[in-house]
Amino acid sequence: MTTGLKPAMNFPAHVVLGKNKRWLSVFGFASAFYIPAFGQLYLAEIVVLLAIAWMAVNHRFYLSYPSLRRLTVLSVLWGYGLIVSSLWNSSAVGEFITGITAVIFLVLTIQVIMFWCREYGDFERLVVGMAVGYSLAALVQPVSFFLDSPWKFGFGLPVTVLILWMATKIPALVPRCALLAGLTVLNLFGDYRSLSLLVGVVLVTDVVRTVLARNFKFPVSRVIFIMSVALVAVGFGSALSSSYTQIAESGALGESGLVRAEMQGGGSALSMLLGGRNEIFYSLPAVLSSPIVGYGTGPKITPDIAEAARAGLSGAGLDDIAESGRTQGNLPGHSFIMSSWVEAGITGLWVWLYCAVLAVRGFSFAVFELGRRWALPGFLSILLIWNIAYSPFGGSTRFFAAVTVAWMIHLVSSRRSLPNSLASDVPKPSPGQTLSRESSQSL
Repeated sequence: MTTGLKPAMNFPAHVVLGKNKRWLSVFGFASAFYIPAFGQLYLAEIVVLLAIAWMAVNHRFYLSYPSLRRLTVLSVLWGYGLIVSSLWNSSAVGEFITGITAVIFLVLTIQVIMFWCREYGDFERLVVGMAVGYSLAALVQPVSFFLDSPWKFGFGLPVTVLILWMATKIPALVPRCALLAGLTVLNLFGDYRSLSLLVGVVLVTDVVRTVLARNFKFPVSRVIFIMSVALVAVGFGSALSSSYTQIAESGALGESGLVRAEMQGGGSALSMLLGGRNEIFYSLPAVLSSPIVGYGTGPKITPDIAEAARAGLSGAGLDDIAESGRTQGNLPGHSFIMSSWVEAGITGLWVWLYCAVLAVRGFSFAVFELGRRWALPGFLSILLIWNIAYSPFGGSTRFFAAVTVAWMIHLVSSRRSLPNSLASDVPKPSPGQTLSRESSQSL
């Protein structure tokens, strides 16, 4: 019997390339390694190009998913917006090629993944292969900050994904939550605050989901559930920031951790967030100054933007960062949505807003429909939202984003087809109620 979620529409037989499709793990593994071309060209993206060529020759593009059609249109507009902005601002050719390549590969990779992956197990194999590949790539092709913080800039994310995958195999709540709690602490002591927070949100969601989901009727339960998770997550984030400050002050994170905690406003969760992602003080004045056209690829800091950033940092109580702030060089983004908006104008904003909506809808579907298997796609949806707001787009992040967006499209476009063994801990509806596809998307 086939397990997992089936797409709402019927796919022709030739789409299924092998019964188990274990080769998807190899494809995911290859996404961790790159060659220095067009910035960084990952091995899996070479496979994507070959697959796209085959699909073009055989007319096998699939845009039957409404969400995929909308995203494709928005991405094409994003690409055109980047071209117009770059021409308008006379961007350097090399920077333009790197920027437009990232946009193109995001669209093509999503198309190929949607062509190959039909059910939960396909995406699971792909993500696990990626995690194993990234773990090895941290040693073979380390990033520049790897030696300073090997967990944060190397092993942290792939190991976290692997442990979350293991957690989906544990049926009992207590040992599953114990594993997630340990993973939260591990990331905290590894100086990976954001990942510790995201795993903590998964932990909180799993507990609240189990405690509340059986006791309230749909759709009221969704409102109660989301509110409960949000409230507990805010409290968890505040406790986490205070714990991090205490750990840093004890010297457990070294001198760099202590300096970072002091510069980023101490134990306040908001100050720590703004201090850790202070690029928003530069990108926000930029987009407010030119929200439609953008600045093209490789935008530069202007005196007006530098002064606005300095004033904003000082107003937020981040005086140390304000005094040592940037006054020249490339305009920092450190955010999918802000970087795209700065470079391509409003078309870059639209595409990531839509991806954020997909992530929220995918998270909702996973929590209420996938039983204990929700944790892996649920975590990836939260990670995507975080990256849209707080991480730079490009390099390895574009493939990870493509996989996550494809999985979210699959989830929001799927019908429920779970055997009892997988859905055993999914809340049962009360008499007269149904868990329809429409209600699963009514977040």
